[in-house]
Amino acid sequence: MDLYEEYCAASLDYEQLGMMPQKRESAYFCTPLDSDVLGWIVIPNTTISYPLLQGEDNQYYLKHTWKKKWNTAGAIYLDYRNSPQLNDFHSIIYGHRRRDETMFSPLLGYKENSFYQEHPFVYV
Repeated sequence: MDLYEEYCAASLDYEQLGMMPQKRESAYFCTPLDSDVLGWIVIPNTTISYPLLQGEDNQYYLKHTWKKKWNTAGAIYLDYRNSPQLNDFHSIIYGHRRRDETMFSPLLGYKENSFYQEHPFVYV
């Protein structure tokens, strides 16, 4: 699979996420996708709405999607040294900033105060 095909495959996988519920009250959250899925990360009114994963190291999800398929798009994941309960003083979350403005690309908007005013909360 060449780089373009990988890019398209990852885009399709992540487009499917847009059809999944975002509310924590949903039955969807009662059945984890996988043992590495900790929860969901959402910034309302942006495209950031993804499963939050945690692997045994910080390399695996750098090049694997949330479906555990090898792909350069990777996934959104918590540092392996952080507590999965997110109760550390600092929790480090990794993700790519893709050219198609998915994954963590919208975070660039926080350079502008107006973006922060419109999107003050990140929910995990």
